[in-house]
Amino acid sequence: MDRQPLRLAALAAAAVPGLAPVSVEASPDDPADFSTAVVVDGEGQRWRVRSPRTPEAGIRLETELQVLAGLTPAVRAGLPFRTPSVAGAVRLEGLRTFVYQDMPGRPVTLDELARLGEPAVQDVGRVLAAIHTLPSDVVDHADLPSYTAEQIRQRHLHALDQAATSGRVPPLLLRRWEEAMEEEALWRFTPVPVHGDLHEDNLLLERGRVVGVTGWTDLHVGDPAGDVAWLAAATDPDLADRVLDAYAARRADAGAADDGDAHLMRRAALLAEFALSQWLTRGLDRHDEGMVAEAEAMLAGARATSQESEATLVRAEELKAKGIQSAAVLDKASASHSVAALAAKAAAARVETLRIQHAAASKGTFLGDSYNDTPYSSQRTMELDLLAAELRADLEERTGRLAKVRDHIAVERQRVGRMREAFLNSPVDGRVWEAALGAGEYARKGQDILRLLDCSTTVVTASVGERDYNRLRVGDPARFRLAGTRRSYDAVVLRLAGSGAATVYNNMAISPGPDHLQRYDVALSVPGLLHDPEANCAVGRTGKVSFSGIGEATGRLRSWLGL
Repeated sequence: MDRQPLRLAALAAAAVPGLAPVSVEASPDDPADFSTAVVVDGEGQRWRVRSPRTPEAGIRLETELQVLAGLTPAVRAGLPFRTPSVAGAVRLEGLRTFVYQDMPGRPVTLDELARLGEPAVQDVGRVLAAIHTLPSDVVDHADLPSYTAEQIRQRHLHALDQAATSGRVPPLLLRRWEEAMEEEALWRFTPVPVHGDLHEDNLLLERGRVVGVTGWTDLHVGDPAGDVAWLAAATDPDLADRVLDAYAARRADAGAADDGDAHLMRRAALLAEFALSQWLTRGLDRHDEGMVAEAEAMLAGARATSQESEATLVRAEELKAKGIQSAAVLDKASASHSVAALAAKAAAARVETLRIQHAAASKGTFLGDSYNDTPYSSQRTMELDLLAAELRADLEERTGRLAKVRDHIAVERQRVGRMREAFLNSPVDGRVWEAALGAGEYARKGQDILRLLDCSTTVVTASVGERDYNRLRVGDPARFRLAGTRRSYDAVVLRLAGSGAATVYNNMAISPGPDHLQRYDVALSVPGLLHDPEANCAVGRTGKVSFSGIGEATGRLRSWLGL
């Protein structure tokens, strides 16, 4: 069947009475299954034409007609977006081509969506919530399938078995998918009406807001994670969370019960990966080695991404415990190098596939479809030339990014090497009292490494009874004798703090015990200790203090810590 834009314009005129096309333009929309074009009539009104390429695609269009018929005016009025309206249809070669009134807006990429700002992100969340709270009658009246959570899991297991038998899925992914399928908590959710084919190409935006949703061929009751899976491919790591926050708020406003689906995003990410295996199986069924090669390259990329996430998680846990971040940057750069290399390989494989298709098209043969007319082959040759050029440019861009990643790795290696050792100067002279870190441990900014004892700030503290304490004054003379020696030194009362002296000792190497502070604290300055080489920084030693006309008290040498 000839599906060139002019032929589609003719089909539109036959489907809608009174429609007189004055111009037509190609408008790719799921090109593997449909031929599409936008037709403009004499009044400037735009019409979208969709023609199925296969009987399977034709069934999907017939299903969409039933779905749109079930979206009654009352239902549409409650939706925060517009939906297509079928204006007419015409049958050709056993398949019906449908004509829709074209809706405003245009699709955007995931990256563009993230850059548009919060209103657009909030709109996506509201779109999801509105679809997932549709009346069940919409699905029932269209005679569309409804699956339980267990049926959904079993369907995935069957598809996984098909992918495994191909022998072309990386074992790491198969093992991880199998483990996820057996995790009961992951599949504990309440099925809801789902779009079934929701992604950025089916969202129409205008002036930064979502205004329409298209592609209603796969509506059914199923797993809400299927409508979220496309968000897993976003480069913005926060996009999915922001969308789901808006989604939860809209569901709450609509009175939807919380089904406790705590693993929605985990299943969505799993389904996004698993779709690659389904693409591989589809290519094998069609004997399309181009599809198979592309699927295998994407699966290899998914495997690398999985390895990256696991390695990053393990390393992050280690670094969190040790309080270090710099080595994590190096690990991430190394993993990014692997992913970028595989992406470049995938692009190269796709370019080679297109080269083969291009060579065949140049000879009048188009690989992968059921028609080989010369005009279409010529058109296809030009399309492949353009696509191959785009992919070569993409390959060059990825190669450049790969080189930048390698440079970043080299810089990080140098930086990490410099951080392995350093010379530190202490602000005070003293002796090592305590090591806060052991050999090989990481130190954070501002963290203590060593505690130094400042012997030049030595004081003697003694505890006395209440009567003696009341007779003492700051500046009174005293004598101090080190225990176990005959040496004594002149001393002077430096401080009379009583039991409130506890805070004074917070930064001393040796703090008084509770028994000491239950009595009355007296601090003395003993200059002779600093000049006696035999005393040798006697911090921690005990002795006797004698006060003129009072008697003796037990004293202990203490010193300030330099941090």
